[in-house]
Amino acid sequence: MLKERHFFEPDNRFSEIRVVSLPPQENSDELWEIVLHESEKGRVNLSQSGSGLKTVLLVLLNRLVVPKIPQKGYEPSLPLDKFIFAFEELENNLHPSLLRRLFKFIEDFVIKNRCYVFITTHSNVVIDFFSRSPYAQLVHITHDGKRAAAQTIETFIGKNNILDDLGVRASDLLQANGIVWLEGPSDRIYFNKWVEIFSNGELQEHRHYECAFYGGALLSHHGIETIDNIDADFINILKINRNFVLIADSDKTSDTDALKPRLKSFIERSKDIISGKSIWITEAKEIENYIPVESVRILFEKDDLKPIRLHEIFYSSTTRKCYWRQSPIKTFDKVSFASKVIATYPEDRAEAKKWLDRCDLIPRMEQICRIISTWNRET
Repeated sequence: MLKERHFFEPDNRFSEIRVVSLPPQENSDELWEIVLHESEKGRVNLSQSGSGLKTVLLVLLNRLVVPKIPQKGYEPSLPLDKFIFAFEELENNLHPSLLRRLFKFIEDFVIKNRCYVFITTHSNVVIDFFSRSPYAQLVHITHDGKRAAAQTIETFIGKNNILDDLGVRASDLLQANGIVWLEGPSDRIYFNKWVEIFSNGELQEHRHYECAFYGGALLSHHGIETIDNIDADFINILKINRNFVLIADSDKTSDTDALKPRLKSFIERSKDIISGKSIWITEAKEIENYIPVESVRILFEKDDLKPIRLHEIFYSSTTRKCYWRQSPIKTFDKVSFASKVIATYPEDRAEAKKWLDRCDLIPRMEQICRIISTWNRET
């Protein structure tokens, strides 16, 4: 949950806020001043600060102070779930990253206190933020010259119509905060669940990152280049989004196996541009090798089933053989199976982490969650 003291980080970090009395001054009726203190700048007077800081403080006053003021007929004050707050165009004078942190605080406050907030906006940043929230509703207000109309927006096309009315072009929109490139849809199911566990539920797909698939062998057609090279014979990942993580199966059947040529080629093209933190080549053969033995024992009702070895073949589409039984199987739906696997994880996240303590999974997922948090400037 985003706390109010985190709004301005990492750009500013205020250690104190207080009200001070001002000495009498000629031609001035000002008797007091709100003062903030920052370690590097020292005293910061609110009257000499920008409108963005004042906007944030006014929101905080409405949220944290106004509800504690006794209302007519109520002592000492109304409970928060009886309040309805209304804010008009908070995006004015706020940097997009600060605006997102402010709305994250508002959303957390609403969920915790079960109150209501109405917000008017012309900002695509705000629309993008709340269009992905299960707790928010978008209402499109239009006017045909004679009368106004309101329409609740529930579809992707409806959201696009809002942006069209605002005059927002595709080139004006901010990209997804970052993209996680995966081999296929079953990997996405595991990855999203791991992110939920290792971020303690703070990070979510479609809000903090998006998933994209490169389809295993198609990785040979992807690369990374920092210059505009129209003659490049590969898809430049950085042109799609500069923030990315790529996860690839090592496909090794032993510790001494070499990586496949397409993977070695991708790393070679990328090594001088990005750090190894953005690319996770699994130490295990593939994502399925990280499936907890507890999960497969539950799904196949075999208490004596041994954990899959890190370089063991989980399932072969060629031979139809799988690690949990001797005889081949006719079909295997990896996506459906992935959904069943994550459903077996303990609800307690600390216990789920114990199940996932295999090879490099924990340090890698903790690292990736830190990277995604950096994209969103929430750490």
